[in-house]
Amino acid sequence: GGERVPLRGQVVVGCFTPIESRNNGGAGKGAWTPLLNGLTSSFYVCRLEPDDKKKLYSWHFVKVCPDEQKAIAKEMSPINWVTSEAPPILIIHGDADRVVPFEQSQRLVKKLEEAKVPVKLEVRKGKDHGWPDTGPDLALMREWFDQHLAATKK
Repeated sequence: GGERVPLRGQVVVGCFTPIESRNNGGAGKGAWTPLLNGLTSSFYVCRLEPDDKKKLYSWHFVKVCPDEQKAIAKEMSPINWVTSEAPPILIIHGDADRVVPFEQSQRLVKKLEEAKVPVKLEVRKGKDHGWPDTGPDLALMREWFDQHLAATKK
């Protein structure tokens, strides 16, 4: 384990993206245990360990205890990495999403606004986790990139 460094970019677009692994729609509903469409989630938190520290490609996954799961989930949750230095972020999310609760995007927007980061939440009314007609979304992404990448060239 080396030191973790926040990823920096010029602009970000997220579509129905999970932002907090420890909260999947309410207190105590961790992302590794929810029921998704009536099925138990297949997402397990693991860490990599070497079989032989002298061999570069001898790593394997090890299931971790609940306390370590919570620590890893917190570390991998984008909401915990928000700073005023974050790039402009466009979020596109259906308000009927049964996989990633819409409320997660709302909470991320609030935290980004508090940090004074340019953010836009584009709501897809009645849409679940993804939808077939992404043409309008692609156009919106192009506009977002053009607007914010042009500003970095000045």
